[in-house]
Amino acid sequence: MDNGLNETVKSKKTNVRHPDRVTLTPNLLTKMDGWIKQVTDLHRGVRLTRNNLVDWLIDSYPVELPTADVKAIAERYYDEERFLKDAMRELRARKARGESVNLDELLTQVGIGKAKSVRKPRKPRADKSAVATNASNNIS
Repeated sequence: MDNGLNETVKSKKTNVRHPDRVTLTPNLLTKMDGWIKQVTDLHRGVRLTRNNLVDWLIDSYPVELPTADVKAIAERYYDEERFLKDAMRELRARKARGESVNLDELLTQVGIGKAKSVRKPRKPRADKSAVATNASNNIS
């Protein structure tokens, strides 16, 4: 008798979906509340919640982030330890596949290592005294 009741309760619990949550710092919450106040003060009758504002901000951005934003995010949140772990994982995977690769090559391929490019030698600068002498000779 209890089996039927327990099964329906269990099935109801598994169907409940919780929304994703994002934690913001106190500074960002203050900034967001300021934006909400700005909109609601200027436009009476607008009911704007934090969720509505976040939805609008994300929806107003393009599907693909602009290159400048991607670079700024990457610079701000770059983690050397994480990068090194990923690089080691890739190195091990390549070795397991029988590829010969070293860490320098791997770093260069992902754009972190120094690429070994051949630089053209600089032209020597002209001697200032020789230029000044030639200029004064041309004036005379």
